Parts: sequence; structure tokens; C-alpha cells
Amino acid sequence: IRGMELLQRSTEKLLRELDSDAMVKGLLEESLRLLHGDRGFLVMAAKEGGWRTAHRVGDVQEGIGLSRSILDYVARERTAVLSNNPLGDPRFGGMSLVELHRGSLLCAPMEDEGEIHGALYLDRESEGRPFSRFDLAVFQAFVRLGSMALRQAMLNRRALSQAEQQGELLRLRTGYQREADRHGELLAAMA
Repeated sequence: IRGMELLQRSTEKLLRELDSDAMVKGLLEESLRLLHGDRGFLVMAAKEGGWRTAHRVGDVQEGIGLSRSILDYVARERTAVLSNNPLGDPRFGGMSLVELHRGSLLCAPMEDEGEIHGALYLDRESEGRPFSRFDLAVFQAFVRLGSMALRQAMLNRRALSQAEQQGELLRLRTGYQREADRHGELLAAMA
């Protein structure tokens, strides 16, 4: 029950964010707090293929500690993974595992409308702190809720941008109409 209470609090905190950039950071930071992770990455699928790091927390450097093999597996299989021994895990036989530490990890896809838009990746650096199946279930639920909230924030941002553009177009159209009316009045006065 304690885990569900923490999930509820983390989800509520995440949903208070309205800005999609702040939500990306909040999603990663809350998941680390919720699951007592040491490091984490939130990556987004790049249009040209591959992954782009949107936010990272902990003792991490770009491209080090984040396994492309695990990200590719999660995206290909459309499933979250838990591994308490990633170096010995047969699911991730890629070269990027060389840069991994020996701790445990969780990774889940951020999926929306059947498309993978990103992934959330957490790990614990020490071998003596494994993740449990319950941790995986909580993580999956939080990532699903976070994915939906992030999509909503992005849609809100897009709608606001479109409303601003429409307002600007209306202002320009009204100004143009005023100029045309004045021009018509001048022509009528001259006739």
C-alpha cells in the first residue's frame, strides 16, 4: 500500500506541471524519487532515428551509462524491462553494454497512440540494491501516466501557439481591413 501511496503522490505532483519541458524533468526526477534510483535518463525518439537525451539526473555524462541496446530492446519489444544483472542479461547483447555499471536498472517505453516517443531509464549503481517486480509495476504505471500527461502538455502548448498565431492573423487582417476601408473612403471622397 505504501508504494501505491507514493505512486499517487508522484503522479499528482507531475500532473501539476503545465509546461512540457518542466514535465520532462519532473517525470524523471519523480521516478528517481519514487523508486530510489541513483541515476536516470529520459530520452526522446529522434526523427532521424536513434535517441536524444531530453534530461538526465545523477552522476552521468552524455552517452555513458545509458545502454542503446536496452533502449532499442524496449522500443522493439514495446515493453518495460527490469534487470538486476544487465551485463549478464541475454536480452541486451549489444556493444553499448560495455559502458554500463554493474547495478540494476529499469527502462520503460513512453508510448502514445501506438508509437514510441521516448523511454525512461533508471538505475542503481550498487549491486546490492536490486529492483523488484513490484518496482517494475509501479515504474510502468508511472511512465504510462507520465506519457499521457506529457502528451497533453505538448498538445496544450501547440494549441496555445496556434491560438496566438490565429490572434496575430486576426489582428493583421483587421489592420488590413481598416487600411482598405480608409483607402476606399479616400477614393470616394476624390470622386
